Amino acid sequence: MDIFLWIEWCAVGRMPFSFCASSIVRKNARISAICENTLTLHVNRLYGVVHGKIADTLPHLVLDRLKDFLSNHEDLLLKIHALMRKVSTLKGRAVLRTVTPLDPVLCNDARWPSTYAMVERYTRLHSALGSIDVQTAQNHDLANVLL
Repeated sequence: MDIFLWIEWCAVGRMPFSFCASSIVRKNARISAICENTLTLHVNRLYGVVHGKIADTLPHLVLDRLKDFLSNHEDLLLKIHALMRKVSTLKGRAVLRTVTPLDPVLCNDARWPSTYAMVERYTRLHSALGSIDVQTAQNHDLANVLL
């Protein structure tokens, strides 16, 4: 049972495995002594047991939590997506090129990093979009989507 205490101590404390071999640690630890090789062996065995379970479960958990978080901001994300879709047209890109070299980024529902990329690009484009005059925005049908 002490092996799990050593694993926890090294993992949570972000200590190297050689930490358990230190004379000061052995002197002050209330758990039985262990060598670095034994600790490495047991960490590798533990990794072999849990790796498949983590690899199968973790992506689904992350995606579920992300969808829950994003559902609270659905309206804003839809507005940003509509804006990005509008400025990604030929006319929209031409107007955008007059104020910034950045291109719009659209999100892909199947890939959650693309939602992040879209919002991140919007934050970088926000000030440039604000500098587009009203007449130009109306001429290119952008006025209704500028946030």
